[in-house]
Amino acid sequence: MKARSRQAIRRLKNAPALSVWEAGFHDFVAFTSATFNVFADYVRDNPRRWQLRQDNPQWFAKQTDVVHPRLPPETRWTAYGDRTLLDYPWLEPVIISRRLEGEELEAVVARFLELAREGAVLIGGFISPGECRVAREAAAISRSRLIYLHPWGLSRYKPHGHAAAERLASGLTLALSGFPDTEEAVPRRENCLCNNRWAQAIALTSSHVSGSN
Repeated sequence: MKARSRQAIRRLKNAPALSVWEAGFHDFVAFTSATFNVFADYVRDNPRRWQLRQDNPQWFAKQTDVVHPRLPPETRWTAYGDRTLLDYPWLEPVIISRRLEGEELEAVVARFLELAREGAVLIGGFISPGECRVAREAAAISRSRLIYLHPWGLSRYKPHGHAAAERLASGLTLALSGFPDTEEAVPRRENCLCNNRWAQAIALTSSHVSGSN
């Protein structure tokens, strides 16, 4: 669409070198009304997201070579969000096997959500279906805090949707990665296992003793 409309406008204006689209503009063709409505909501929300970034630039800027006593020093860490979440004494690693299902899965998810309500900062890759569910439902809990350990680099990171942007701007979310920016955004098993080890190591120095310890 961009190429054809650019050509048409250039012909209409008789200006072969006319710049039509702003840098960073991306087009998307919505084939259903539901998809169209999602993107319409996103566009309508642009001014509010812009204001959040203006009010909280420190959370939306990429932080490189992050150093913290809890982070394994042999790894080069990058982050987006409030790094002081690492200072909180109660970090709870979220690791849920993909093989877990039924009542057992429900019980584990419920337990993590209860810990979030009690004040724990949940930390993990949130990759498996159970982990994704914990992250999604925990994010809906008022003032809950989450540390996302991404199993790839953060070169293309951005919060998804206005709720995620608000959480980042409010200091409720920290996006963290120990992988280089060149790491493709594909959840490789070895990266996920490494993230699980990191989550446990980072939380290990917690002074709060929870039911999982």
